[in-house]
Amino acid sequence: MDSKTQPPPTAGSLMTDDHYQFVMQFIFQERQSRLQLEKYVKQLQQELVTTKADLTTEINGLKQCGCASNIKNKTSILQNEFNILKQDHDALKIKYENFQKELNRTNNRSIMLENEMSLLRQLKSVSDLKVIFDLQNKTKHLEQEIQATNSRQQAINSEASARKQDFLALYQKVQISETEIQSNNLSFGIQTKQMERRILEVNERYDNKTKQISRTLGTIESSMQNRITALSTKLNGQILNIQKGQNDTANRALFTASGSGTISKGSVIPFKKVHTSHGIKNLSSVNNSGIFTVEKEGYYLISCFVNTNTANAEFDIRHNSISIASATKHGDSGLETHAATITAHLNVGDIVKVTARNTMAVDSAPDSMLTVVQII
Repeated sequence: MDSKTQPPPTAGSLMTDDHYQFVMQFIFQERQSRLQLEKYVKQLQQELVTTKADLTTEINGLKQCGCASNIKNKTSILQNEFNILKQDHDALKIKYENFQKELNRTNNRSIMLENEMSLLRQLKSVSDLKVIFDLQNKTKHLEQEIQATNSRQQAINSEASARKQDFLALYQKVQISETEIQSNNLSFGIQTKQMERRILEVNERYDNKTKQISRTLGTIESSMQNRITALSTKLNGQILNIQKGQNDTANRALFTASGSGTISKGSVIPFKKVHTSHGIKNLSSVNNSGIFTVEKEGYYLISCFVNTNTANAEFDIRHNSISIASATKHGDSGLETHAATITAHLNVGDIVKVTARNTMAVDSAPDSMLTVVQII
């Protein structure tokens, strides 16, 4: 297709409003899911800090009770284990920050995708097809990034599971210490039970939040995968329609033929000498009689000009037996060229011919010619 050939009407705009709104809604929901995930992780972090403060307060209270001398070593061991757990929490926090950075990079790529889709709405012709392929490649790249992010999230879940085991181990050690402390001081045993319950509550909340985060990320991944698949399917369909339009355009029928002689009234002007043709399998009717038989349904531009020295000369362009255009010359015996041009919808099997209304002389090529071009 060159710059002089207009694209077929069936190609149209490559991007519908519904398609564009679908992509915008997909990006918006993906952002909302990330904000919700960040809120859950921050809430979990705050609960860990609160638990740390409560645990520190209770340990200080235990140091002030009358039995502190008997359990000082056990309290020190618990404090050391708590410090180790705090270090693990700090490591988990660093991994969360890295995960947040990865989410920000994914968000930036989503914004780039949004900008690309805005450009896609403005596509007007087949010459912009390369933009569609670029967008499809970027969509696949974004899908890979999401899969990588999901892998990192699974690693964080594994780390969270390890921290859960640490909490359980700490809980078991607290139970052992409780048995020993109860024999020395009843109040210390009560405080130990309270600390135990709080640790269990924190552990349960942590476990619930971890499961909730996993379910949320799984839902996000499934939703994004389905939307990306739907988007790819629609893009592939549009590409196939464009390619079909290109093939139809490349195979449009056309020919130009010339003819001459003295033509009697009502006879077909024999435009039998074909100079140019394309997209027509059988030109035998043109070569034999100057009559064109339509092989492809569509809209055609039909143009005929005749050079004659007959004083009163008239000719018709006929679609089957119906005159659809004509040209007339009156009162001058000199050579003159008269033309008729029309567009018409032709079906397979229709015929196009040029007939003389009265006996007239037709000059030879290039002064008298017939051109038929399929435009749609």
